[in-house]
Amino acid sequence: MPANVEWLLGLDFGKHHDSTVLSAIRQEVKPLPRKAVPGTPEHDEEPRKLRTHFSLEWMWRPQLGTRYGEIVDTTERVCSNVQFADNYLLLPDATSIGEPIVEMLQSRNLAMVPVATTSGLEPSNMTHRFGYNVPKKDLVDALVVVFQQGLFDYLPNLGYHDRESGRFVDCSKVFEEELDKFVIKKTPTGRPKYEAEDPDKDHDDTIMSCAIPVWYALRGESYERQLERGATRSRRGGQQDEGGWDPLEDWRR
Repeated sequence: MPANVEWLLGLDFGKHHDSTVLSAIRQEVKPLPRKAVPGTPEHDEEPRKLRTHFSLEWMWRPQLGTRYGEIVDTTERVCSNVQFADNYLLLPDATSIGEPIVEMLQSRNLAMVPVATTSGLEPSNMTHRFGYNVPKKDLVDALVVVFQQGLFDYLPNLGYHDRESGRFVDCSKVFEEELDKFVIKKTPTGRPKYEAEDPDKDHDDTIMSCAIPVWYALRGESYERQLERGATRSRRGGQQDEGGWDPLEDWRR
């Protein structure tokens, strides 16, 4: 069952060819717009249906070649930010090179559920640790669904401040470019395959860092159902300025 948290942190690993991406997605329950005309009795009597809305509010995409130890240290600092404290779940990609990094993260006692992408047909539990093996199609489908239903958005100027230069690194354009070049292909057996249009030069790292937490949020009991049955969360800090929030800012001072 999805954890009753407000923040989902998706972590997709890379190093020399693909980028590592850490994304912070906020779950917020909002009522769907009423269909009846405002001011009419039908409008007032129409039941308010709640849906979980996902907002991508921060993204960290370090330079290629960044050491895994530095990635683990930075992830730990992000998770300790007051905005996330006791109110987050880290969902790292445990596929291939991600597996040993997940073991490093586990030693930091972070609230975490690893997710590995597989070529199988159905999601399954990991055999050697708590976590899930999930077909990439399922992960991407979850993100497509919330996009199509208008339940996913992202802040403008999405990114972070570079530690060395202090300059703001905008990741929103990279995210949009990856979305534009992400396509569905067919395998020789006719099964759908999701990947970048040209895998040799295009990437899907930012997409997968969002798809993993969204898939996890949509499985099992929905977040809005948890709230309906009495589970409440207190907000950590106020609303941040659009595109200007960086959970690593205090650490850099």
